[in-house]
Amino acid sequence: MKTITRIILFITIAAVSGSCAYKRLSKKASEFEEKGMYTEASELYYQSVLKKSSFIDARLGLKRTGQRVVDSKFSDFTKAYNQGNNKQAVYYYLEAREYEKKLNSVGVELTVPPYYEEYYNEVKGTYLDDKYFEGKKELNNENFSKAEEIFREIVNIDNSYKDASEKLMISVYEPKYRKASSMMGQEKYRSAYYTFDEILKNYGDYKNASELKAESLDKATIQIGVDDFKNSSNRSNIDDQLKTRLIQELNQSGNPFIKVVQYKSSPKAQSFQHARKKQIQPDAILTGHILSYDYDMGRLKKQNKRGYLRIVTEYKDEEGNTQTKTRYKKVTYQEYSMNRGVSINFNFQLVDTKTNEIFLTKNFNLSNNDQLHYAKYDGKKQNLVPGYWKYQNSKSDEDVINDSRRAIRSLQSLLSARQKIKTYESLTNELIGTIANRTVEQVNSYNPEQ
Repeated sequence: MKTITRIILFITIAAVSGSCAYKRLSKKASEFEEKGMYTEASELYYQSVLKKSSFIDARLGLKRTGQRVVDSKFSDFTKAYNQGNNKQAVYYYLEAREYEKKLNSVGVELTVPPYYEEYYNEVKGTYLDDKYFEGKKELNNENFSKAEEIFREIVNIDNSYKDASEKLMISVYEPKYRKASSMMGQEKYRSAYYTFDEILKNYGDYKNASELKAESLDKATIQIGVDDFKNSSNRSNIDDQLKTRLIQELNQSGNPFIKVVQYKSSPKAQSFQHARKKQIQPDAILTGHILSYDYDMGRLKKQNKRGYLRIVTEYKDEEGNTQTKTRYKKVTYQEYSMNRGVSINFNFQLVDTKTNEIFLTKNFNLSNNDQLHYAKYDGKKQNLVPGYWKYQNSKSDEDVINDSRRAIRSLQSLLSARQKIKTYESLTNELIGTIANRTVEQVNSYNPEQ
């Protein structure tokens, strides 16, 4: 029945939409009211008031029909109360109060006798007592999903009822706590870490979740030593630049399971390190090899272009009115273009120090380029118009003035374009940053549990 009512209302509201819709909604509501369809009428009056709150006919109609609707809802509540149907009584009351609140939100006050609240508190107490006992039983039997359903209903009805909120949290997070503990037993420490983290964020320090989260993090963390990169390219020190940037990106990645530790693979370095302090043995070594580095410095190319200078002059016509005359002067301007680029071919591996197993390997063959394209003109740039002419001092059928907005806008864009290309050092540094980021993304995506 409610579904049919909603369909009728939806079709009606859609049919009367548009300008002055509030009047048509009110008129249709009046027709429903005359037929005794008070629920439908009240909703249309409500929609009319929403569109124009000062429309008095709709406000009065909403108060009349709204009172009838809320009286009907409380009548259902009373009937359920008298029949001892506690659940129905509770929900009928809540539905009636929700309807009353809806109309109050648009300034329409309804009359509700105060004794309804007394009856409700009585039946609510009885109903929630029964549900609470049922929920405790399910919780004791470790039927957590059923207990969650029961205590969630209790909290939705009365969030201050006994310790229902606490028992709801236990119903939700005890199975998560057990699952996370089981993950630890299966050495799925990352999954356990995130589950304990969820519990702590939403519940607080549940049991010893904080300690177990810390333990999971400790056991899930991979200590990575970054070895010196091999450099087979023709550019010196690029291996050191990439290694430094990569370590920086790893440290700033925010991955809780990655920790970069100092590492030197050469025997001399290890002996010197051992003399000062025993070196931490990493869980994995990240090695890298720059296979090649190439760059193209580029060459600035210049083209002489033919165009026109628009010249606008004013004059007085025979009647003394100011008029304008436009003529075009043939001129030349210059267009410049240049390309510059660098490329790096890099391979890395992440290797287990205990088993020599390759956790991860990837090759990046990337490039970084910059392009210039601009125009120069020594005269009034704003009046320059693109086109073509064959002879500068005489007319030709091949002469073309391209004074469309699009063509002029394109030329003006070239005249204001950047005229300085990036240095190859700048392009190299950007590319090193890109390779470091891509490598860190690969390392962060590695999950030993998958």
